[in-house]
Amino acid sequence: MIKVIGVLSVLALLEMTMRRPRRNHSLQFKAKVALAALRGDKTVAELSAQFDVHANQIVQWKQQAVENLAAVFDKGAEARVSEAEL
Repeated sequence: MIKVIGVLSVLALLEMTMRRPRRNHSLQFKAKVALAALRGDKTVAELSAQFDVHANQIVQWKQQAVENLAAVFDKGAEARVSEAEL
């Protein structure tokens, strides 16, 4: 039997056990968030609240965007993708 200490402690216990289901974000959404982070006109905390994504996730997507930005201009990669599609 569970001993009830108070209403607040029961609510706190429920909040700890209830988790949000894991979300899969689309590539377009990740790019949109990363681009907003790269602009730098808002803080990561503001972006986190705006897009409902954890701040660490925004930092990670921003780093991935910066690391892979050169691939956008790599014409050889485009040719390799075209060959792979055949």
